[in-house]
Amino acid sequence: MICRSYLFVPGNRPDRFEKAWQSGADAVILDLEDAVQSAHKDLAREAVASWLSPARPVYVRINGTGTPWFERDLEVVGMPGVLGVVLPKAELPEQVEQVAACLTSEARVLPLLETALGVWNAAALARAPRVERLAFGSVDFQLDTGITGDQEELLYARSRLVLASRIASILPPRWRDDGAR
Repeated sequence: MICRSYLFVPGNRPDRFEKAWQSGADAVILDLEDAVQSAHKDLAREAVASWLSPARPVYVRINGTGTPWFERDLEVVGMPGVLGVVLPKAELPEQVEQVAACLTSEARVLPLLETALGVWNAAALARAPRVERLAFGSVDFQLDTGITGDQEELLYARSRLVLASRIASILPPRWRDDGAR
């Protein structure tokens, strides 16, 4: 099945996990990154790990490779019930490879490109192991690059992701334009 709708759920809100999973969204993403304050990261990871089950496959958005939570998040991504991993601030194929090495046999990676370097390396990221599709985080990209508009100003970055995806024969990219945290 091709996922067209993704429902993000804060990882520190386990009371919402089941309802989200039954919502009819094509995919549920349990978010350990932006939706969770630093002080609650460990509790959120524990809540996600406790809820995961092969009967309820979900994606997990982990914290980026440069954060203090990344290594502990990798312990969760190989658990049964993880359909895929959203990797924020993906910039280098080695980052994707590190996540992919921890996954179960069917799980995939969705690199979230949110920086100039990530967009620049879109082709290499699209060809990294287990990449299902690229995702574009326009708000963080705008902050990183100093771009103030969100229409024509982002066409180059979006087009680069589309072309990289096509050349790598992966699913087309997803956009994350809503600024949701």
